[in-house]
Amino acid sequence: MPRPCGHRFDEWIVKGARAFCPFCHSFWDLKYSDNEFHYDENYPRERYHFESKIGDYKRASLSAWLRSLRIDLKSLTVLEVGFGSGFCLQMLNNESSCVYGVEAVAVNIEHAVGLGLPRERLFLHNELPRQLESKVDFWIFQDSFEHLVSHQDFITWVVNNSSDCAQIMLVAPDATSWSSRLIWPLWPHRVPDHQFHWSKKGVEDFFLKNGFKLQEQFYPGKYFGLRTAWSQIRRMLNWDWLRFVEQSCPNIPLKINIGEMGLIFSRVRTNISFNDRT
Repeated sequence: MPRPCGHRFDEWIVKGARAFCPFCHSFWDLKYSDNEFHYDENYPRERYHFESKIGDYKRASLSAWLRSLRIDLKSLTVLEVGFGSGFCLQMLNNESSCVYGVEAVAVNIEHAVGLGLPRERLFLHNELPRQLESKVDFWIFQDSFEHLVSHQDFITWVVNNSSDCAQIMLVAPDATSWSSRLIWPLWPHRVPDHQFHWSKKGVEDFFLKNGFKLQEQFYPGKYFGLRTAWSQIRRMLNWDWLRFVEQSCPNIPLKINIGEMGLIFSRVRTNISFNDRT
């Protein structure tokens, strides 16, 4: 079994349906670890990603995080990894100097282009250019880091396309969160496309090995549609009969965090932050 966290050890610690790294306590979900998950056009549609109201919720969440972190995007080149429907990328395009996006689903790129995003700056994850035209100052992994297939290959590309003062914002499920420990069988992040669950320690060591040091932590509370929550529960439990409930449910907003971490990393070699730039 591969070791995305990179820690060296002889064996995984197996407890029930989880295989833990004994050093950082990141783990594989053994229920899904042998499955090869395929992202297709049904992925965003089943999760209501293209609904404008969902876009409003995602933009509101990201805006709140950026405000709390006092990050001004005006002069920055930004890249969002796994931008989904593109609603947040549209906001970033309006607020930053230059924006790029990486996606796994082609229909998401088409939807983003329909929102006014420049097609030439949107890439499928398996068709990345070796070098972008502009070095990236701010990388955003908003519920996308846990979906990567080859973390090291992708982060090597990130490093090669980062400016000297680059920072990374990461929001992802925390393998050691209270919700993971207490409600594991019903943990909302336990789905087929989340096969490896990272702990904060695992993520921190992984990025440090690649030249990015943890600078700041934040609480990533997010707005979430009630219908989307029902959809998550239905797919997690494989209860298709719940579909009629979710389709009749209004997508009113909830503000929740069920075991996610918010982390900001800065490039080590210069130790320059955006607020230090003139």
